[in-house]
Amino acid sequence: MPFTFEIPHILGLLLFTAFLICLLLLYSGQRLKQKLRNAEYSLAISEEKRLFIEKGQEGLERSLENLCAKISEENQRHFLEMADRNFRHHLESAGHAMETRELNFRNLLDPVREMLSAYEKEVHTFAKDRERTLGELNRQLSMLGSAQEDLKSETRRLVSALRQPQTRGRWGESTLRRVVEISGLSAHCDFAEQVHTENEGGIFRPDMLIALPGGRQVVIDAKVPLAAYLDAMEAESDEKRKQALIAHSRQVAEHVRLLSKKSYWQQFQPSPEFVILFIPGENFFSAALNEKPELLEQAATKNVLLATPGTLIAMLKTIALVWREQESFENSRKIVSMGKELHQRLLRFTSHMNKMGQDLEKSLATYNGMTGSFDRRVMPCLRQFEELGIAGDTRIPEPGHVENTLKLKN
Repeated sequence: MPFTFEIPHILGLLLFTAFLICLLLLYSGQRLKQKLRNAEYSLAISEEKRLFIEKGQEGLERSLENLCAKISEENQRHFLEMADRNFRHHLESAGHAMETRELNFRNLLDPVREMLSAYEKEVHTFAKDRERTLGELNRQLSMLGSAQEDLKSETRRLVSALRQPQTRGRWGESTLRRVVEISGLSAHCDFAEQVHTENEGGIFRPDMLIALPGGRQVVIDAKVPLAAYLDAMEAESDEKRKQALIAHSRQVAEHVRLLSKKSYWQQFQPSPEFVILFIPGENFFSAALNEKPELLEQAATKNVLLATPGTLIAMLKTIALVWREQESFENSRKIVSMGKELHQRLLRFTSHMNKMGQDLEKSLATYNGMTGSFDRRVMPCLRQFEELGIAGDTRIPEPGHVENTLKLKN
């Protein structure tokens, strides 16, 4: 690190130089006093000498004063020159150091300036995006508000419609049909709707019959009372809502009891000894179950299985899988039957082939015997005709012999 002078150092150096000058002057004064004492001693010997010494002393003092003044002036000038040089050198060094520090500081600040510029751009972009997002959000909120109002209006109309038994019944049936189709079952093949039967007890018309392999059927009913639940949704207080939900659970339990008394499994034989009560919404089922937790078990004891869209899809997908397994089994049986029939046909075909091979072998033997007889008995006479010149220009070719290469397997 270069040596630099600071202002306190310069002042210290000036004081130290002044101190040295004072010491020099003090030392010179002491010597002068010693000479004066010697001069006084000499004056005691001779007055003339004393006067001479006094005059010499005065001249010496003047010379000494002039010398001290010159020395002080010279030292001061030299000190000022040296201080000026050192100060200028310090200023130059400080200037270079300041330039270096300024350059280093700029090098340090440039990345920060770039980062601040990039940050400012990002903030500007973010502000624009924020304004655009807020505008879009306000638009979406406005649309959501409109949609919510429309939903409330549609909900009121739906609630009003569901209070009508016929509309509620059609809604439950359409929901049931969508669930069945989602499960992979086909109409008129795997399920049938609005099938009715009559007996001494009256006319029975379940909403749907699900066909099972082996000719069995599963009965599904979708007529669920929802009036009390709709009252609960429109209740203005928690107490009224609680009472309406309790009434809803009781209505569902009563519908289970009435459905069990119909004994659908006896009217549609062969059928498992249960009927499925389809509740077209998880909320309807959970509301009844919250107020009456034993509802599920009580319904099962009455041979009524409660099913929501989720549970019914699981049941019907299992039935669809059983149908696919049954179809695969039937296809396997058909393949086995076709294999047996193909085997019998191949047996008959190979029998005919063997018989034809045997006939070909006999025909070949007869042909070879006939050609041999022709060579032995007929050809000699024909050659004699040719030798006598009776035959025409065309010679009769000799019949060829066919080798027996057939291999017959019994």
